[in-house]
Amino acid sequence: MDVTDVQPLIRIKDGDPRPGEYSGALTITIEAVDDKDEHVTVYYTLGGSAPDENSPSFRDCKRFEISEKGNHVITCYAKDSCGKEIYKTFYYSIDDRG
Repeated sequence: MDVTDVQPLIRIKDGDPRPGEYSGALTITIEAVDDKDEHVTVYYTLGGSAPDENSPSFRDCKRFEISEKGNHVITCYAKDSCGKEIYKTFYYSIDDRG
């Protein structure tokens, strides 16, 4: 694969809870890296709608606190240094077991 084909990687920080179902509050950090750009701007929404460049944003990483019972969707969007787009969605659920 050519370096120009590498998109920014949007992921949950190592060691943080993976998407899934949980019985209580949790904190996750979403981070983004690009092999060419030192800093990546990520636009996001909380609720499932598609983010765009008018959505809230962060650079490099952001912590999210998830504490309310129910389903939670964090959708992220970024462009790499060549202008290619990537979308990533993370699904979490907090149930009534806690």
